[in-house]
Amino acid sequence: MIPNLPESAGPVVLAEYGLPGTAMPDSKGTFRVLGACIRCCWPDPGTDLWPGQPASITHVGRVLERLVPGRTRLSRQQLLSGGLRRLATYGWVLLQERTDTVRLGPRVASWGALELSTIRELWRVIPDDTAPDDRREAS
Repeated sequence: MIPNLPESAGPVVLAEYGLPGTAMPDSKGTFRVLGACIRCCWPDPGTDLWPGQPASITHVGRVLERLVPGRTRLSRQQLLSGGLRRLATYGWVLLQERTDTVRLGPRVASWGALELSTIRELWRVIPDDTAPDDRREAS
């Protein structure tokens, strides 16, 4: 998941947003958390991935629960909170703890056509757990 920056963007985009230039290693299941965020923050894979829309952290947690079955509630919560912090540090998501929401970060805008094609396929297989209240809260 190392991004290929579009020629028009270049590293200046990351610098503008104050993001580190290195890619994030998959530490302790962080990519699963990113997958859950993408599934929740990108309701229609036929549209642009970024900026997406806000999703409640609760919704992301329910999707993550379906991605990592068999974990205890405490273990899932630790994975979610640690993963969100790591993803926010590297600019993959924008964590808004004040409102208990998460959005996709500017780094996802750097994915090229090939990566987006793969992400769209993954989006289709990630199980969603949408509750109507979550969509209203995130709006």
